[in-house]
Amino acid sequence: MLRSIFKSLNRRRYLCLRLLFLANTAAILGAYFKINGNPNADILLTFSIILMGTGLAGILSKWAEGWPDK
Repeated sequence: MLRSIFKSLNRRRYLCLRLLFLANTAAILGAYFKINGNPNADILLTFSIILMGTGLAGILSKWAEGWPDK
C-alpha cells in the first residue's frame, strides 16, 4: 500500500515528503535534548517547526504540480 502511495507522488511532492520526515527526526532529537537539559534544543525544535511548515506548504501548494515526472 505504501509503495503505491509513493509511486503516485511526483518529484516535488516526494521531496517535500522527505522534508517532513527530516522535520520529524529533528523534533524527536530536539525533544530528547530538551529533556536532557541542553539549552540549544530550542534551536533544533524551532528548525523542526520551520521544516514542517515548509514541507506542508510544499505538498499542498500548486508549486508541486508543475514538475515533470521522470
